[in-house]
Amino acid sequence: MTMDFIILRPEFFLLFGFLILLRYGTGGLVTPYVEIVTIPSLEGNNGTNNANRNKKRRNDAIVQYSKNPTTGPNHAASALCYWAVVWCLLLSLLFCYSPLQSVFLGGCFQKDVYSLQYCSILFFTAALVLCVSLGWQKTAGIRHTEYVYLAMLALMGQYLLILTTDLMAMYLCLELQSFSLVVLCGLNYKSAYSIEASMKYFLLSAFRSCLLLLGIGFIYWRIGETTILSIQRMALSTTSEPSLLLLLGIWLVTIGLLWKLAAAPLHFWVPDVYMGAWSSVSLWITILPKIAVFGFWTHHWHSLWTTSFGSTLTLFRNLSMIIGALAPLTQTNLKRLLAYSSINHMGLLLMPLCRPGSNAIASLWTHMFIYILINRGVWALLMVQYVRPNQPSVKVAGPQYIWDLKGLNQSSRSMAFAWAVFMVRLRGLPPVYGFLGKTRIILSALENALTVTVAVALITTLIGSVYYLKVLKVCYVDNPTSWATPAHISSITAYIVAITRAILLIGLWHGNYLFLATHLMALKV
Repeated sequence: MTMDFIILRPEFFLLFGFLILLRYGTGGLVTPYVEIVTIPSLEGNNGTNNANRNKKRRNDAIVQYSKNPTTGPNHAASALCYWAVVWCLLLSLLFCYSPLQSVFLGGCFQKDVYSLQYCSILFFTAALVLCVSLGWQKTAGIRHTEYVYLAMLALMGQYLLILTTDLMAMYLCLELQSFSLVVLCGLNYKSAYSIEASMKYFLLSAFRSCLLLLGIGFIYWRIGETTILSIQRMALSTTSEPSLLLLLGIWLVTIGLLWKLAAAPLHFWVPDVYMGAWSSVSLWITILPKIAVFGFWTHHWHSLWTTSFGSTLTLFRNLSMIIGALAPLTQTNLKRLLAYSSINHMGLLLMPLCRPGSNAIASLWTHMFIYILINRGVWALLMVQYVRPNQPSVKVAGPQYIWDLKGLNQSSRSMAFAWAVFMVRLRGLPPVYGFLGKTRIILSALENALTVTVAVALITTLIGSVYYLKVLKVCYVDNPTSWATPAHISSITAYIVAITRAILLIGLWHGNYLFLATHLMALKV
């Protein structure tokens, strides 16, 4: 009993922390209270006029004190978010220093060195994403405490997905995070775009679930097992060609995973969901589900896929890079532009998955970590409050369109420089950190003789430079005839943007540390 508790202590801490946050956010601890204070007059009675004046002063004091709460947090959602950040950081440390490896719940979940380190990275990244959304919640006036609950529920599904070794358990983990993300996309129920994003994510996710269940059913019908190790042994042990039903099941399960990764041609939900959902929700969808799916793929699914289909992912990666480079050329909405940019980067991240080997996995994680870093900075800039001169009373929670950045160099040079650094990084060219990730992926592809894919990557990088440079042109060159200016930036967002910008500028000259860390991670797969 004691050993079971020690082995499952991260899970117990995870559930206990979630219940504590749930109780804290729904109870009286986050309810602001008001104390009405009456200040008696100390002046003498010098007549009727003085008495009336003192009475008026006392009434004014009562009204003034009753307007502001004197106990409890002024903003319950951000207070709850602070506790969630602490919870994620503690879990990250707990997984990082967990000494025991185990299999639990009937072998459906497995904890080893690779998965524990990867879970530590997942929770640390979640803490950073929550830190980015802290300042945005107050700026945008978000008071939905259920935002934190749903985000943590999705995080639990992503954590269990990394550990799973069974297809049915994988399906339940994907549905857990999909359910939470659907509700998160529709929390801004006063916006038609948010309702559209939630409905589109829900319907296409339901279609993906049908394909995934159909694939699992085919696999179970053929071999009578849903454990990934048993499926791999069956596929490798047979002397003849694997069954068509088994191959079809593996293909459908892979389609479901690629849908979560937003790889073309399974990307049609991405632009509308990114544009309609809150910026913090879009940031969550951009980073964390991809970390979980890639963790599961590289640890359990990669060998089975390469054994069954080899380099069939060529179609998905080439389409992702082409669509991600051509579609943004006509976009004016910044969120849609970043959505297509993520599709383009997904094509790059799929390149190492076409061949087995630790070098390919290391190149994948090198680019993935830089991708996480840059997206955190870009979406933090999108959460900075802006004011349009023609609508001074309207404060938007961030720039919506490219022309909102007109004349940014004149109103805020540091903000314009941050946009310049992040756009150059997304382009993947020197002299910033993103050049290292793309270079390592291309070199790994050349070692595996993927010359056509490398040619497509280089051409799409050249085409993609057009819309990244378009943002720089708007910031530095265009005349500010109708523009928006930064109105307020929270201290947490400012620190995150500044630190991320510094890492991107300095990291190019100190990339050996990242290469060594990703190589050591890949050796533990």
